[in-house]
Amino acid sequence: MRAWRALLWKEGREELPKVLVGLGLCAVVWMLRQNAEFDAEFASNYGSLIAMFIVVCSVALGMGLVAKESSKGTLPFLLSKPLSAADVLLPKYLVGAVALLVIAAGAWATLYVDLAGLAADSSFYSHSGTWYPSLKRVAEEVGYVNMLLVHLTTGLLAYSLIFASSTVADHPLKGAALGLLLLVAFVASSGSLLGYFPALIPSLDFFANRAAIVRLVSDPWLYFVRLVPTAAAMAAGVVVAIALVRRLRGASLGWKPIGMGWLALIAFMTALELTAESRPPVPGPLSVLTPAEGAYLDLAVVGDRGYAATDRGLAVLDLRDPTQPEQLAATEVPLWSMRRVAVVDSLAYLLGQRKGLPADSLGIAVFSIGDPLRPAFKGHRIIGDHTGDFWDWARCGKGLVLSGRWGRKLGLVSFALDAAGLPVRADERVVDELPEGYDQDPMMPWWQHMLSMHIHNERIWVGYRAGFLAIDARDLGALRETVRVEMGDYDQEHDAGKSRPITREGHTLYVRRYWPGDLVAFDIADPNAPREIGHGSFRASTTIKVLGDWVYSTGGTGLFAHRLTEYHTYEYERAGHWQVPDELESFSFYDRRWQRLHLVRDHFYTLIEHSLVVFPLKPSEGSQL
Repeated sequence: MRAWRALLWKEGREELPKVLVGLGLCAVVWMLRQNAEFDAEFASNYGSLIAMFIVVCSVALGMGLVAKESSKGTLPFLLSKPLSAADVLLPKYLVGAVALLVIAAGAWATLYVDLAGLAADSSFYSHSGTWYPSLKRVAEEVGYVNMLLVHLTTGLLAYSLIFASSTVADHPLKGAALGLLLLVAFVASSGSLLGYFPALIPSLDFFANRAAIVRLVSDPWLYFVRLVPTAAAMAAGVVVAIALVRRLRGASLGWKPIGMGWLALIAFMTALELTAESRPPVPGPLSVLTPAEGAYLDLAVVGDRGYAATDRGLAVLDLRDPTQPEQLAATEVPLWSMRRVAVVDSLAYLLGQRKGLPADSLGIAVFSIGDPLRPAFKGHRIIGDHTGDFWDWARCGKGLVLSGRWGRKLGLVSFALDAAGLPVRADERVVDELPEGYDQDPMMPWWQHMLSMHIHNERIWVGYRAGFLAIDARDLGALRETVRVEMGDYDQEHDAGKSRPITREGHTLYVRRYWPGDLVAFDIADPNAPREIGHGSFRASTTIKVLGDWVYSTGGTGLFAHRLTEYHTYEYERAGHWQVPDELESFSFYDRRWQRLHLVRDHFYTLIEHSLVVFPLKPSEGSQL
């Protein structure tokens, strides 16, 4: 114990200058932050800047702890004493690790000592619809201790590798060169290695972005997975260092093998890059059907037939050949502007605006589709003029359900059908209310205040701002809420009117959590008691459909397929992508109008920018999937 105290004191004195230099640099950064221009740059890059600083310090601390003893000739002297290799190396390792902790603490103190004065970078929505709060907001919510620990793990991994390398070097620079060689090789191969241990991927994001940090600190399991492998790597670094010292007894590598190692690594990585197969081009859709006039605005599918709402009426589509869908018939009704379509048996119900009367009113036009080649207008019902926006319009049992907004209320309206098949307003259910001033949201109009709806067996699952709920719609005249689950997003500041994409596969319900961007799975074997069973990093914009082990989602640039892998949580690894054709691209991908995905004989049918687009369910030969 006395020898340990002496060695700790010796190493502490020798490492103190490095610690003081590191803290001095932190003090310089803090002083520079008093300049507004520097502070703004610091605020937008503090995560990567501090993370890189910690890694550099880990190299500086680890490269000479053992190598300096070899360069002075004191390592054989220490080993000749009644001291084991562990007695010599453990104090060195502990002092270096503590020194790294002190410097890392000082580095993050440069941020948190004046967090209130930190220049806030802009918050933004990603192309997937995920809201990313400002880095200042993330720093406030994550907290100093969590931010320090998450980033310290990266430094400790690098420090352990450099420390072990210094045991076979007779000069600190050799230790650094060898350690960096191994570190680069490890980072380059980590993707392949983690492929065998997918459960580690969400935790071992070495330079974590703001979403990854939030996910780590909010999920105890992921935090545990990050800390335990870090501790194991630290222990492995010490064990390897002790074994090397015992085996080599102070012998060291020369510059020649180290230089040859670097040349071999560079040559290997260059060869991999040169011989890597070029990625095949991103496939497009299988086919596209654009009407000669007008546009397809909404699509309902029954069997091999598609029923599309057009601006003035109804179009009937033949979907039997996915490579060549065709329009079979169309009919128009004067004074109507259609927007949504739903089908119940042999009748199609188109929701839209009826012009005049004397003002435009929301109404439902009914078409007979018993003969799909001759759709015929059967009648209509005016359902009011007070619904400001309407979104989902779908069949539910023997009737229809509309999700929409009237005034500041977001909710559902059900319609039963009379003897003639005409819709009759049956009931309504308010789901949520928008806050005062919602219409002054600067992010409007492209981000709509709305609901998402998924109907299965006369049960309506609704995604809304605070979470999701289920409504029993067996009696359309008495909609009954059966369960409501709140899902706390990390940042609620701009979530006042979000709809959460929601879908179901078997007894599992999938609901989007917007920040930090997760798809959360709930077991709904008992639909009145949903139970969260997993979640994982996921990006989706407007539509999600789950089929077996595959998740399909629409985004700004096309249709994406992700393979679903279950361990403790879910990991959604992107496995494929179908590109939106250029001719369907709008001025901004935020404005691209995606509609629901309809599955017909292993092909997806959907509407994009007023055209019918068909995507294969499975990849073709040579594609990315």
